[in-house]
Amino acid sequence: MLVLATFLTATFPPLLLTAFFLTHYRHRLGFRLGIKSFGLGLIAAALAILMGDALEKAAILPRYTIDDGLPGALWQALIDAGGRAAVPEELAKFLMVWLVIRLSKDCDSGGDLFCGAILVGLGFAALENVLYIARASSNWAVIGTIRGLMAIPGHTIDGMFMGYFLALWWRKALPAVVAVLLALVLPIAAHTLYDFPLMALDNVALLVARTGLSPEPLEYLRFMQFGVMLISALGAIWVARQELIEVWRAPTPDGDLYPADPIAVGWWRRAGWALAGFGAVVAALGVTLWITDTQLLLTARGVIDGTSLQSFGRWLVWLFNRQTGEFLFGLALFPLAFGVILRMRPPKRIGNPFALWPSLRPWA
Repeated sequence: MLVLATFLTATFPPLLLTAFFLTHYRHRLGFRLGIKSFGLGLIAAALAILMGDALEKAAILPRYTIDDGLPGALWQALIDAGGRAAVPEELAKFLMVWLVIRLSKDCDSGGDLFCGAILVGLGFAALENVLYIARASSNWAVIGTIRGLMAIPGHTIDGMFMGYFLALWWRKALPAVVAVLLALVLPIAAHTLYDFPLMALDNVALLVARTGLSPEPLEYLRFMQFGVMLISALGAIWVARQELIEVWRAPTPDGDLYPADPIAVGWWRRAGWALAGFGAVVAALGVTLWITDTQLLLTARGVIDGTSLQSFGRWLVWLFNRQTGEFLFGLALFPLAFGVILRMRPPKRIGNPFALWPSLRPWA
């Protein structure tokens, strides 16, 4: 039972988003190409692990130690985020899309490349999530939940950036070299910027604990993490709007453009409301904790006096902390963004640039 629960925690978020892009997306991706794309994401994850191990054994990238102080901790986080994580992972995903999906007989539109890149990212995230949760001990549920709200949407957004520029390449909307370079470089940059504050927080926290360094840099890194997630969330909404709405008004529309099933659209719009509502509740909790943490923290610490409630009290101390409020507020961004995306549909009429959630469809 525990194994089943662990597996479902690891795979449910990516499978949910995969179902959305297979049933709701306006281009006829095709079930066969969709499943192939998801499977290629699993292969990309294995390939990225091999590439990372090769980089580690080659000792090409420098290593900094605690003796290098704060600059060393930050440089090490940047090297790990970019060289050891973003480059091999996004390169592996790009190779699957460019060398396999693009050449598939089922790929016959820019929308196929857009959706295929997203599904590769989701397959990658699914296997990565399974590996993370399998290595966890008693806190597998917490790890699975946090990764479901952060890492999996992050991989999805990277896939959206990659697929968007590959779709522009297909439609010849950008010079070929520019489109392909952006399809590779932008996801690498977004992935690096996402991972850097998280890794830097660990490195700097260790430095603070061992050397007595001022904890002030930790606050700046938390704000940076929030800023990166906010920009990524807004970027995801913009890219989704271009491919789900604006593509209907393109001078040369995709050959596969077709109306989605109204019943599926209705259910996904309800799911979008639920997801956005969940994100709003988490954000409100984060803001409340950030503002009122002192009184709540004193109350939580009082619970620790009872030995039977000691672990619960420690959890309350963590929960009612200002840093926790910052973390929760950032954690709410991706659910809010995907809540908006799940509610998107084509504009009411082909000339209405502001119809994000119209009551009528262009084919009605």
